[in-house]
Amino acid sequence: MDYLLDTCTLLWAINDSDNLPNNIKAIIDDYDNDILVSQASLWEIAIKHQKNPNLMPYNEKDILNVILRD
Repeated sequence: MDYLLDTCTLLWAINDSDNLPNNIKAIIDDYDNDILVSQASLWEIAIKHQKNPNLMPYNEKDILNVILRD
């Protein structure tokens, strides 16, 4: 099944945050599922990083590298 992650969920998943519910972690970890990320999430991360790198320590390239690594 295909799942599109919003920006918060994407960041929580990358950081293994306790904010991410266990059932969502299970969906993301299930290799039978296709986890999708919108280009808009990467834009949002880029804008937030440019405005305040202390609050958004990742830039869009960092996130893209993590996404493509798996």
